[in-house]
Amino acid sequence: VHMVICQRVRALHALRQNQSTILVSSLPAVLHKLLPPSIFSEACFSLKVGETVERDVLLRALIRLGYSRGTLAEIPGEFSVRGGIVDIFSTAHDNPVRIEFLGDTVESIRTFDPSTQESLAQLKTTWVLPTREFIPPITQQEEAEPSPITPSMEWDLPRYYPQLVTLCDYVQNPLTVWLSRPVDLNTSAADFWNTLLETWDQLDTGHGHAEPDQLYETWDTVKLFINMCPTILWDSLRSEEHTSELQSH
Repeated sequence: VHMVICQRVRALHALRQNQSTILVSSLPAVLHKLLPPSIFSEACFSLKVGETVERDVLLRALIRLGYSRGTLAEIPGEFSVRGGIVDIFSTAHDNPVRIEFLGDTVESIRTFDPSTQESLAQLKTTWVLPTREFIPPITQQEEAEPSPITPSMEWDLPRYYPQLVTLCDYVQNPLTVWLSRPVDLNTSAADFWNTLLETWDQLDTGHGHAEPDQLYETWDTVKLFINMCPTILWDSLRSEEHTSELQSH
């Protein structure tokens, strides 16, 4: 689960940073609605050696992004504080980072092995990305001790952000779309929606969770965006059959 979340937020961050990116995604992931890009980008932040950061502001920002405080930072989404040292296992990195402060000044940043605590590499800057695809609005976090994010909040996303978007809205650079087995996508999308509706019918609706169409976009709507982009259609079955024919000769 941690790896999936890390991959998703890293992909979103790369798109918002205008990085040249090859993104492989499944149909359900493309249909899943997301936070507005401006909200996601505003919540992500970097720490640089030599800059001044108020520790209390940093800790509140970590909690807002879903990080949990513990004695050690051993898995993505954890952080710890010991004197002038703050350890953060950011979803942006494969290893946690150790940030040493002198007062409110960042003195050093280095990655370390979470199992041995040994330093791995010195960094000049590090990014801190969300641990979930829900980020509480700032107005919900004005208290001195912000509340931790609970898993159910992601299902209530439309309550906090009525204007959700799709992955397409995160794309800023010119995009080329590669569709695998395009003839099957309409059927797959219909099957996905039928399964989704059946699952929703079995849920307890008394808790007032969002409806499926508030959390997922239709394939027809996504296709409107795709149709505006250069598109490569790839039928993998035909490719596999062609390979078999070549091997038989």
